[in-house]
Amino acid sequence: MKQILPNLLGSLIMFWILHTPYSTAVAQTTAFTYQGRLNDNGAPANGQYDLRLALFDAANDGAQKGNAITNIATGVSNGLFTVTVDFGNQFSGADRWLDIAVRTNVGSAFTAVAPRQLITSAPYAIKAAGVDAAGITGTISPALIGSGSFSGSFSGNAAGLTNLEASQLSGTVPASALANAWKLTGNSGTISNTHFLGTTDSQPLELKVNAQRVLRFERDTNTVVFGSLIPNIIGGYESNIVTKGVGGATIAGGGGPQWYGATLPHQVGGAFSTIGGGVGNVVLGVVSTIAGGERGFIGSNAFNAFIGGGAYNSTEAYDAAIPGGRGNNIGDSSSSSVIGGGSGNSIGTNSSSSVIGGGNFNSISYNAANAVIPGGNNNAVGAGALSSFAAGAQAKVNHAGTFVWADRSGSDFVSTAANQFLVRATGGVGIGTASPGAQLEVRTTAANANAIRFGYASAGASGNLIAGLARVSIATDDLVERFVIRQGSGNVGIGLTGPTYQLQLNTDSAAKPNGGSWANSSDARLKRNIAPLTNALERLNRLRGVTFEWVNPEDHANQHGPQGGFIAQEVEKVFPKWITEVDGAEHDRTLTDNRKIKSLTLPFEFDALVVEAIKEQQAQIQTRDREINELKQRLAALEQRFSRLKLNVE
Repeated sequence: MKQILPNLLGSLIMFWILHTPYSTAVAQTTAFTYQGRLNDNGAPANGQYDLRLALFDAANDGAQKGNAITNIATGVSNGLFTVTVDFGNQFSGADRWLDIAVRTNVGSAFTAVAPRQLITSAPYAIKAAGVDAAGITGTISPALIGSGSFSGSFSGNAAGLTNLEASQLSGTVPASALANAWKLTGNSGTISNTHFLGTTDSQPLELKVNAQRVLRFERDTNTVVFGSLIPNIIGGYESNIVTKGVGGATIAGGGGPQWYGATLPHQVGGAFSTIGGGVGNVVLGVVSTIAGGERGFIGSNAFNAFIGGGAYNSTEAYDAAIPGGRGNNIGDSSSSSVIGGGSGNSIGTNSSSSVIGGGNFNSISYNAANAVIPGGNNNAVGAGALSSFAAGAQAKVNHAGTFVWADRSGSDFVSTAANQFLVRATGGVGIGTASPGAQLEVRTTAANANAIRFGYASAGASGNLIAGLARVSIATDDLVERFVIRQGSGNVGIGLTGPTYQLQLNTDSAAKPNGGSWANSSDARLKRNIAPLTNALERLNRLRGVTFEWVNPEDHANQHGPQGGFIAQEVEKVFPKWITEVDGAEHDRTLTDNRKIKSLTLPFEFDALVVEAIKEQQAQIQTRDREINELKQRLAALEQRFSRLKLNVE
């Protein structure tokens, strides 16, 4: 247990101390020196101890006067220590007791020392307490007066008095004496540009609450902005700052050292820029604004930039805007670009006039001006993809002038060339229908309307591919690609404006009237990638011709009895592109489910294949004939040799 033996040696109490009635008074403060003796376990203490001292108006309990004082690491030598304490003006003449506590380590609890020690007067303080103001002549220095109290009265015009507390005044104060004072109840008779609240030097004017700054008006006299000295207004957290050399800046409020972790004070480093509120915002560009939110940042190159709120949003580009969201960024030199909201979106450098509407983790890379991502997630416009568009999910545009929209099928959908229009919709694309039955389905709204029209700018009514109630569907699977046209009331023409057949092509093309046959052009000028058929005989040998009978002859033009042909499933193994699948429920009444059946279509290629197979077989026959002739010649030569040998033996 530690014990303190108090000893008030030479304590100085805040009073006037006069050596003689006519001497000059020596100024005193409210601080005094306290010296004591500290024992540690019964022996004089040595080393450093923490002392906590508090002032009370009673020996026990009572009310504390002023704030407690903690002296960290007070040196103690052979039990003796000396500290200076200042409780302010708490000595009105009534008794005061000093409460002392001690500890050895920072962070440990203090041990109280009992009893409290009565603070007594020093001899000259007793003398000062009895001084009669009537005996004082000349001018009393304000430093000697301090914040003491007086009794009695002064005579004269009080011209030499300054810093006199109004609470000490009594009687009537002439109005003329308050002519230059601003009163708590307001003033009248003021003159604009003459009367003011403020300073007449270069020092800032501050308004405080509870001794803490809440508003600051400053004017840097060394800073000229466009020929004028423009004041700055700084509100909110007392550490909010406007960089020296900046004029016309405003911090309306907010700021602070902590908001879910440490935060920087608000800072404005650009002329005429503004921070409205929030916490941890920094504006370095000129004429730029962060309205609120947290930890927003506008770089020094970003003049006329705007961040509305949100968190961790930033821009380095002039005329750029981020109204809100979280973690969005617009890079340097991407002027007039906008990120509307969302999170984790970014526009790279040199991508001016680009827009990301919202969504998550969308990005426009560098040198991709005028690009647009309206929303979605994980969409991207690559470097140099000017004037492009990406939307949906994982749409990737790597080429200029390209439109890509992708559904949420779980993989990237990437452009392959400039000026493309790409759509991935695994649920189908419907035009005129909300329930597309194919990857693309177009339905008309009127019986005489065109479903789809293709043409060129001056074609007028020409260029119709499908008209009326025609329906187009494009389907793909692992085995076949199909383009199916379900005709309405009109005909289909390719390369001509007035088709007279259900399907008619232009000059040197095929035409198939009702019940007629195809006429195919063999002109080499109409063909490309011409290559010979190979292995024709081997491929035909893999086919199996069979006879069969139809299960339902009425579904096959009433073909009764034995028929000849191929089995589609067997042909599929050799020529998969000749096979199509049709709905079994439509073509075979014996099927009660929705299984698929195979349909075999022999194209013109089959005829060419037969010709090539015959040629290959002919070549094989010719080769064998040559081999047989060679064998006959060799046999004849051997017979001649054998005959000669036989004659010689005989």
